Amino acid sequence: MQRLVDEFFCQIEVVYTNFDPCHQVGDYGSDAAEMAITVPDGMLSRYSELKGVKEPEGAEFWKETKLAKRLREYNGKIPAEHANMFDVLDFLGGEVQVSYRSEGHGRTRIDISETG
Repeated sequence: MQRLVDEFFCQIEVVYTNFDPCHQVGDYGSDAAEMAITVPDGMLSRYSELKGVKEPEGAEFWKETKLAKRLREYNGKIPAEHANMFDVLDFLGGEVQVSYRSEGHGRTRIDISETG
């Protein structure tokens, strides 16, 4: 999986982040965190081939690729609108819900939200 992430990492775009420390999620009262990224369709295709599945399961893809950790280690410039990205990623390392949506032009949007 690491090789897959290495190959496509520079093509991943963070398109949305939201962190609300005042909003309670789940039974444990954790803060609400959500993020959306776009990835090349080729990354999902290659992942599916490696796993031997037709379509990747969202939360499994997020965890197995360790994208939260990889994005957390990113040393590049973070756009101002995503300045809270590191707070969000702290919470998206646990239980998450993930959904996919085709963006066209060979890209897929992946929405990740904390579930508790």
